Amino acid sequence: MSSEKVRSRKQQRYYMNSEFNSASQHGSDYDFNENEKYNLANPSNDLDYVPAYQKDHAVFQSTHLNQAKLADPTSGKRFRFTKKRLIVLGLVFLMAAYFRLWKLSHPSKVVFDEVHFGKHAGLYINRTFFLDVHPPLAKMMFAAAGKIFGYDGKFDFKTIGLDYTSTNVPYASMRFMPAFLGLAMVPITYITIAAFGGSEEACLLGSFLVTFENSFMTISRLILLDSILIFFTGLTVMFWALFLREEGHPFTKTWWVYLILTGVNMGNALSSKWVGLFLVGTIGVWTIKDLWFRITDYRVTLNEVNKHFWARVLGLIVTPLTVYVFWFYIHFSVLTLSGSGNNFMSPEFQTTVGGSHLVSTMRDVYYGSKIRIRHDATNAGYLHSHASRYETGSKQQQVTLYSHRDDNNYWIIDYTLDQKKKLANSTNLNELKPIKNGDVIRLKHANTKKNLHSHNLRAPVTNKDYINEVSGYGGDDFDGDSNDDWIVRIMDGDNSVPSSFNQIVSIHSKFRLIHKNEKCALFSNRVKLPKWGFEQVEVVCMKHAKYPKSIWRIESATHEKINYDTAPKVSFKIPGFFEKFIESHVVMLRVNNGLTGSHFYDSRPFSWIYLRRGIGYWSEKGHTIYLIGNPIIWWLAFVSIVSFVAIQLVLVLRDQRGYNDQMFGYRAQYMNFTGFFGIGWAMHYFPFFLMGRQLFLHHYLPALWFGIVALASSIDIFTRKVSSKARTVIMCALLFYTLRLYFLYSPVGYGTSWTREACEKSKMLSSWDFSCKQYPSIAEKLAKQTFDKDQGKKDNEKIQEAEIVDPGQPQPIDNIDEEIRLNQPAPMINDEDKKKLESDWEKFKNEDVKGSASLQPEKKDGESNPENKNDKQDDKAGEIQNKEEKKEEQKQEEQKKEEQKKEEQKQEEPKKEEKKEEEQKKEEQKENQQVIDKKAEEPKVENENQVAKDKPAPAEPKP
Repeated sequence: MSSEKVRSRKQQRYYMNSEFNSASQHGSDYDFNENEKYNLANPSNDLDYVPAYQKDHAVFQSTHLNQAKLADPTSGKRFRFTKKRLIVLGLVFLMAAYFRLWKLSHPSKVVFDEVHFGKHAGLYINRTFFLDVHPPLAKMMFAAAGKIFGYDGKFDFKTIGLDYTSTNVPYASMRFMPAFLGLAMVPITYITIAAFGGSEEACLLGSFLVTFENSFMTISRLILLDSILIFFTGLTVMFWALFLREEGHPFTKTWWVYLILTGVNMGNALSSKWVGLFLVGTIGVWTIKDLWFRITDYRVTLNEVNKHFWARVLGLIVTPLTVYVFWFYIHFSVLTLSGSGNNFMSPEFQTTVGGSHLVSTMRDVYYGSKIRIRHDATNAGYLHSHASRYETGSKQQQVTLYSHRDDNNYWIIDYTLDQKKKLANSTNLNELKPIKNGDVIRLKHANTKKNLHSHNLRAPVTNKDYINEVSGYGGDDFDGDSNDDWIVRIMDGDNSVPSSFNQIVSIHSKFRLIHKNEKCALFSNRVKLPKWGFEQVEVVCMKHAKYPKSIWRIESATHEKINYDTAPKVSFKIPGFFEKFIESHVVMLRVNNGLTGSHFYDSRPFSWIYLRRGIGYWSEKGHTIYLIGNPIIWWLAFVSIVSFVAIQLVLVLRDQRGYNDQMFGYRAQYMNFTGFFGIGWAMHYFPFFLMGRQLFLHHYLPALWFGIVALASSIDIFTRKVSSKARTVIMCALLFYTLRLYFLYSPVGYGTSWTREACEKSKMLSSWDFSCKQYPSIAEKLAKQTFDKDQGKKDNEKIQEAEIVDPGQPQPIDNIDEEIRLNQPAPMINDEDKKKLESDWEKFKNEDVKGSASLQPEKKDGESNPENKNDKQDDKAGEIQNKEEKKEEQKQEEQKKEEQKKEEQKQEEPKKEEKKEEEQKKEEQKENQQVIDKKAEEPKVENENQVAKDKPAPAEPKP
């Protein structure tokens, strides 16, 4: 092509761009005719011939691609705030402030999940490490607000209903922070709609709908994360809309500022709750769409496409990730003291938290080493035993996991019976032999001298056929049997100590202990024993055990033949920031996925769109806070989304049949404006169907905001061709019903007084389960008011109010208390427990229980165990043990019977004494009555002489 042709083509492109800019300045109502569109999209070239059918197709494509840019306000002139807009926005903000901040200090008690997030704020202030399933930003914001207003972190927010007024907790100031961010969503919504090309009426409509959405009002008045999440979500979308308005001025300062601010607030949303990932998906889908149109536009060079691509990578991927990682860095920097979260983390992680007792130890482990073994997966503590027996199964000595440092955590690695026989004839008795992969060992408890033992009996708590009991067995006078033998399987090591992969090395070697006879692995799953087991964690031997929870490692080792000071040492590797970052996320995901229990107010996503039920936050006599939405907003928002999908399907089908529907010239704006928020709604709603964890109504609130903006944009676009009067009537009617329902349900949003009749009439769905019995009836209210006025005159008058049933406080949700309980260390052995253990030791230390063959499964005739060379000895020992155990059981049963008889006798003795006393009293009463009766029957005489005269003479005795 000649230089003149090239120059001509450049001039045509310049003219085309100027025409586009001119069209954009005229607004979305300006349109070109078909010939103008074709000429602008396809600059003429005398050398090129375009057939008619191709020309028609080009016009059709131009209509869809280029008219989208003409009608899409994001490619028009830059967004500017006019003085009128600022005044209107200020008035709307002040109006919303009144409704959002009214009675912010009520109730003056802990409400709903303030139990968690208020407590977390205190832990940040005290710098105490904890674990939560949510990222840290929102909780750190509460901590900052509390610190600024004088919160010392001592109030524990333990239960719903706990009174704030008796403490110095600045709860109202801490609530003000989310309330202000919720209030900020009103101007954010206004600016977002305006930036997407909405009319002034649409901006006001969207702002009013956000202001008078009851669920937004309720969550923004409490110490909860959702208001902060929605704020950063709205702020991200607002800056994204402003960024799109700068498309005509790429790579300018303003363009870069809006792009980076979009990424920063996207990272903040993700750092508040992981639901922010759905926002990343929303912006990501629109970015892919935008880049695709640039790639397919022949007017955009590949160099320009490349620049746009990397700019978006920087602004929308690198920036959010950097922000997210930054807040976790602050999180780890603040929480430097040991706390409840330690029990979730690995020993390496715990070394970075103050108060950790983990120190260096001897590197090499030999037969005869005295070791402390830690369970690697659950961090529930050390392999432990003590002189107390199971109350079920074999009733042998307990073996548990115990998280506190204790002398009963130590075990000695010993040879098996066969190995001892071979060593008896060896000359190298003093040779130190390391523990290698595949070695068979015994673990002897250092204090009680019992061997780590397992057999074919069910565990005391986890009663499954494939899970065997683990106990302490044997003693000084008896070496035990083959059920004390364990095979060492090294599963992993550390590259810093290469030998740790094939030889046991303290700290670095991760290994399993496989029972030689039963082929089960030593295993623990955070299941706790009853009180007779001191609430310590159960240890079992599990067949086909899962890899992580059957992994152990040695935390400390000593040997009586080795000088500890000169021996090679190892210590836990102090993890770097990114190692801590990854581990914390693995634990957070595990705990989050484990929240599968049921809750009274949990719900599934399909019920959210029609507002089937809400969530009880707090209640007391005459007052309730219950999360419920404004029904007309919820239902119409969903209708607007469904309508958009249906209309787009119809338009696409008509396009395929050759029609060119433009929806009065607003099709492109409808697709770009409502379409973006429709995608946002879908991205924030449908992923919840894939989740198995507990879900609640508040998870729908980010999607609801997208639905509200989609509703405002739909009404705006579909009423532009009607008269201004009809348009005003439609919007005012919607606002009227919105206000009516807002005030109708405001008592359960603010927690203010209500009447029972109004409460019962307000329920639009029978599934709304806020209790109307909490409130007095109108008659009771009037009677009480009359009584209060005339109390001085009516002192004797009694007015009985109807009984108000209190359903009790709602329970907090997103609760990891169960996980914390499972990870919580067992209580430390107190003085009473020590006395019990000492008495058990005195009782059991002289008992010489021998053999365990009776605890093995029965063998068929002729069947032999190739791994047990001492079957006959074990059988004999088993018979001895069986007899002795039966004798013991009989003795115990007899003792129990005697004790029961004694107790029954003791209980009967006072009853017998009472009966005797009653009988004695009855006899005395009878005697007294007889005396009285006799006296009444005797005649009155004047003197004793007369009585003597009247007496007959005694009869003579008979011979």
